Amino acid sequence: GLLQGFTVSSVNTPFTATQPISPALLTWGVLYSLVLPLIAIVRFQRRDL
Repeated sequence: GLLQGFTVSSVNTPFTATQPISPALLTWGVLYSLVLPLIAIVRFQRRDL
């Protein structure tokens, strides 16, 4: 199939690794995914597209 040979272990990111994520990385990931959209929202509210 298309996803044959595609396993979680073949994607080596800290978020898909088998060992638990460190709290610092988890915090960074959550803040990053929350802060960037918020910055974009604030900036685009003041700008006409």
